[in-house]
Amino acid sequence: MASETFSIGDALGSAQDQAIRLCRSYLSHRGWKVEDKLWESMEVGPVIVAEDDGETVLIDVRTAEAEGSEAVPELHISEHDIRTMRRVCLSYLLEHEDADSIRHDVCAVSVVGERHAKIRHLVSIVRWDGTC
Repeated sequence: MASETFSIGDALGSAQDQAIRLCRSYLSHRGWKVEDKLWESMEVGPVIVAEDDGETVLIDVRTAEAEGSEAVPELHISEHDIRTMRRVCLSYLLEHEDADSIRHDVCAVSVVGERHAKIRHLVSIVRWDGTC
């Protein structure tokens, strides 16, 4: 799990909008190719779609806004969450037949001050590489 701190600057919008923008910036900073448009999942809502070393990655962004504290969104991943993420990956693959492999990550973004946030990145909660 990666953990980094980023500056929010003068970001406008809801905490979730800010978290998505910060997560996109974080992923781009790490060299990932991040799609401009979010993919809408009926099960988990909008997710970021990115590419990491040729692998399609869906990223669920969770957020907590607790100015002046170290609060972090819940990162407990239940069996139900894993089953849901599998279905989301399969739904994406049905719509995007060009993907050879896919995984589902979670980024937790916590706004900890007026101009700072922390990001925790759980990598590869679910992965499918095209083999059975």
